[in-house]
Amino acid sequence: MAYEITEIKRVGILLGWRSTWALFTNRANFKGSASFLLGLFFIFVRWPIVGIILEIYGCVFLFSGFWSSIKVFLYHIPVVGWIIQFISPP
Repeated sequence: MAYEITEIKRVGILLGWRSTWALFTNRANFKGSASFLLGLFFIFVRWPIVGIILEIYGCVFLFSGFWSSIKVFLYHIPVVGWIIQFISPP
């Protein structure tokens, strides 16, 4: 249970508290925020499988805008970049 709260703190420290608040309260990210927080609630009420699934869905939806940046970063790592270019060309 403490891991989820720590994860929110990590995002806050990484992005800054204002940017984190803007990320979670942005109207376009409402679906991801709601599912993440609902997953956190389910973990607190001892339904961990449902909670983890909702949290994963929420994280993927919240950070979907970052995937292109992550892909470009991974292209520059020697072995990983070659594997990614082989699997999915740019």
